Amino acid sequence: MNNNLPSASIHDLQFQKRESDIVVATHGRGIWILDDARALENYNDVGNKSLHVFDPKPATLWHYYTQIENLGERVYTAPNPEFGAYINFYLANKPSEDVTVSITNAKGENVRDLTFDKGDAGLNRIIWDLKYNGPTPLAGAETTGWGSFASGPRVPPGTYTAKLTANGQSQEVKIDVKGDPRINLQQNYYEQKDRTLKEFMVLLGS
Repeated sequence: MNNNLPSASIHDLQFQKRESDIVVATHGRGIWILDDARALENYNDVGNKSLHVFDPKPATLWHYYTQIENLGERVYTAPNPEFGAYINFYLANKPSEDVTVSITNAKGENVRDLTFDKGDAGLNRIIWDLKYNGPTPLAGAETTGWGSFASGPRVPPGTYTAKLTANGQSQEVKIDVKGDPRINLQQNYYEQKDRTLKEFMVLLGS
């Protein structure tokens, strides 16, 4: 599970409690971080199960203002953590079919359907980008590029339920989505934005 960790001397290793990350200091090869190591931290919860979905950590709707956040004295080239909610799960056996995830909101309404074709025995991860399903495309519509609308807008803060299905078994977990802590935006504004964007999706799909 080295996940591209270079073959280098390791001078220090720390568990960052707030983000549940494993941070490794190498000799001459920079800092290596394993994002969201809760699956390892709670691995004993697997027991003898053939499927286990670990409780996800809260996801944040980060708002990216401009490129100044990733530019400094030099261009930052290391990849940032992937945006969204991390759904970590264990499989005792490699699935014979795609792993699927169905996400619903607090009202039980379907929000997003995800398909994962890289499932394998052991620990796996699916990342939900905090977006809705996209509008139904028109006949003959573009399937790639700016006009493809492969997914919808981002969801508002709230508690969502993810139902993961693999090898004929399913398990549900709760995902807490929080607003960007740097922006003092009240929940009703998020919900107003959500209603407006849903209306646009209906227009795009009509």
